Amino acid sequence: MRCQVDDLKDIGALEDYIQRSQVILFFLSRGYFRSQARSRRRPVPPSGSFGSQRTRVCCNPRHSPRLTARLLACHQNCLREIRSSLEQSKPLVLVQEADPDKGGGTLQALRGECPDDLQQDIFEQGWTHTVWMRIEEYQRVSLKTIAEAQRDTEPAAVLSPPTPRPQLRRP
Repeated sequence: MRCQVDDLKDIGALEDYIQRSQVILFFLSRGYFRSQARSRRRPVPPSGSFGSQRTRVCCNPRHSPRLTARLLACHQNCLREIRSSLEQSKPLVLVQEADPDKGGGTLQALRGECPDDLQQDIFEQGWTHTVWMRIEEYQRVSLKTIAEAQRDTEPAAVLSPPTPRPQLRRP
């Protein structure tokens, strides 16, 4: 499960970060749409400086029990990020995890986890979609798809051809 805004320093300003973003990537994996943090009440084994007893607070049992504050904030705010992206009409890129061991599933199964009120806006609007494979050659294809989706949203001024550089004359 991934929910990240680059350079996020204040989760309270999540909507502002989304506003400043050109395109939003949703990394779709099992549990992504159910990402309201809740206690699983599983004790975490002792580990160094973290103390001897902690409670796992996570929506995905596959995640490490040593959750950072940033990861917890991510879990609590994924649906907030999704809703804000849609409310602000941001272009989306849907990246579907393929590996079942990493939370992957079919697009239909992942859609089934999505709240009913969001399904049409996410899955029926023709957003760019790619499958994230764990094999490097296939990752390149996915990365190219993601880059092209961002390029397609750039303002015309950014896409204009670069100004030619003057050629230096050699004696």
